[in-house]
Amino acid sequence: MRKFENIVIATDLDGTFLGKDASLVERNLRAVEYFKENGGSFTVATGRVPQHVVEAVPSVGELVNMPSITNNGGCLYDFAKDAVVKMYPASFEDIKGVAETVHRDFPEACVRSASIEYGFMTTEHDLPNKYMIYDFTKNVNITKLVSDIDEWKKYDLLKIAVRCPSDLVPPIMDTLEQRFGETLCPVQSGSTTIDVMGKGINKGAMLSELMSDSRYAGKRLYACGDHTNDLEMLAFADVSVCPSGAHERVREVSDICLCSNDEGVIADLIEYIEKDQKK
Repeated sequence: MRKFENIVIATDLDGTFLGKDASLVERNLRAVEYFKENGGSFTVATGRVPQHVVEAVPSVGELVNMPSITNNGGCLYDFAKDAVVKMYPASFEDIKGVAETVHRDFPEACVRSASIEYGFMTTEHDLPNKYMIYDFTKNVNITKLVSDIDEWKKYDLLKIAVRCPSDLVPPIMDTLEQRFGETLCPVQSGSTTIDVMGKGINKGAMLSELMSDSRYAGKRLYACGDHTNDLEMLAFADVSVCPSGAHERVREVSDICLCSNDEGVIADLIEYIEKDQKK
């Protein structure tokens, strides 16, 4: 048996696998190849849409060797085949309600939705917002749709992202939970970002489905994340892992806290697993 044959690693991307400014960390890339060569199964679990993952990690189809979780659990995607394995769209009426609520009650915020066809779906109303300008400028290769919200009804909407000043995150979260809590689940996925998916849709739930596949059942799962949208995934894992810069709540629940994402936390994890096997 190869040394990592019974091990699965699932990692978040931003703030975890990726370094500063969403850069690739060469140490991580080398370590993952070593891990796979020795029988390990590796995947990513991210809030990004599939297009956004490819833009950040162009070689993702070769990097992972099992299906990946995107849209915070709204979609299971096979990057090697460039195909959806399964997805759980949110209700269009709920998505529209979130957008209208944010536009009305929090004019400093902007919204964008996501589908498989479009990485970003937003409205003319949101385009002048500084966060949307930043997103559109930074993610130049993402397919974008700018239209009235009613046009979004044509697509399977996997989530809606609210971008806002950090001090508005708590009141927006409270408002969305009070109004849409029965059908939607808002989670903070960054200091200025709230992701809203269907109730019960999260990285942990999709990871549970993935691990029930006979190819992975019974293997030891290490999950690594840095923010509160990773909590369900960390709770499901056999071993929960975080980088040193993780959110306080994530550090509190993690079994292992390793180096920073800039230094190569996944490489640290693979070294940890290898040393642990020799004990």
